[in-house]
Amino acid sequence: MGERIRAYLYAVDEGFRRCVSKAFSRASEVCRQTFELEAPELASGAIEVKALAREPGSRTKIALASLEAHVDPVGSLVGQRGVRVSTVMSELGGERIDIIEWNDDAKNL
Repeated sequence: MGERIRAYLYAVDEGFRRCVSKAFSRASEVCRQTFELEAPELASGAIEVKALAREPGSRTKIALASLEAHVDPVGSLVGQRGVRVSTVMSELGGERIDIIEWNDDAKNL
């Protein structure tokens, strides 16, 4: 069987005779969606992605905030022994992923 291609469809133009897909993205939304599949804390809303920057094929940087005091946002995405982040890295073709905790105070960066 052939390889899978993951993409995020974010616009469809419904024309007179047919629907036409207008926009696909494999950039930040694919990364976010893949992490949601791997980390239930993200899917449930216990943690939130505050910022995500991606150079497809090279590197992704993601900043997270916890909405619940007992949930570690970085640890949730990394997983035990890095299994969650490794799965996402594999899905993105070996792309490096940097995960940091969000801080509203620029002095603490």
